[in-house]
Amino acid sequence: MKQTRGPSDTVFGDLCGVFRLLELRGEYESFIVDLESELAFLRHIAECKLCGEEAKTMVNREGGNDSWWSNLFSGMLPEILGEEQASVEPCPRLDDYGDLEAFIAARVGWRIRRVEGIRGDAEIELMDLKDRLNGG
Repeated sequence: MKQTRGPSDTVFGDLCGVFRLLELRGEYESFIVDLESELAFLRHIAECKLCGEEAKTMVNREGGNDSWWSNLFSGMLPEILGEEQASVEPCPRLDDYGDLEAFIAARVGWRIRRVEGIRGDAEIELMDLKDRLNGG
């Protein structure tokens, strides 16, 4: 989760638990907004011809470096993420697809599903924080 400041950086953090819960609520809300933005970008890549062509260019580029899109299309992404875990949906690999468009669609769809899962978990945690703040 993106953190705007560490708990030790808070002037009032040691005063009460409610303050820390309020701080966490803000961090979760910010994190969820960031995830929504990422989902919008991912859905756009799948729908926009120009961005789809740029994705093909990135995949074809020597070394597959696409830091512009956080290495979404990098051949090394499964290793970077530690995708050997059996419980995680495997990251699509270029070698498993006959053409770039199918690979890009699979990788974008895979990332959308992962982000939606992360967002769902964050929303559950946020609801729990709100319940705790409301005395529930």
